[in-house]
Amino acid sequence: MRAFGRTLVISEIKEEVKNKLGLIITEANDRDIRYKLGEVFMAGEDVEEIKAGDRLYYDKVNASELRLNGNKYQIINLSDVRVVL
Repeated sequence: MRAFGRTLVISEIKEEVKNKLGLIITEANDRDIRYKLGEVFMAGEDVEEIKAGDRLYYDKVNASELRLNGNKYQIINLSDVRVVL
């Protein structure tokens, strides 16, 4: 597998999200949360700012899901990255 251009392959990181009262929000109820935390698995050749292993928040609305060898990845464009940690 290889990413092309300004494309990133992301491994989603499960994070525990809590509301203002401190209650844990389940995946079924997280539709209001637009940005997801992930780790870069692979970056395309035109991506210079981000490298494999970087953690970032990305826009999940524009992500495409890929399942390969039992692993789940999100495919995003560089423009969908919001914050690099």
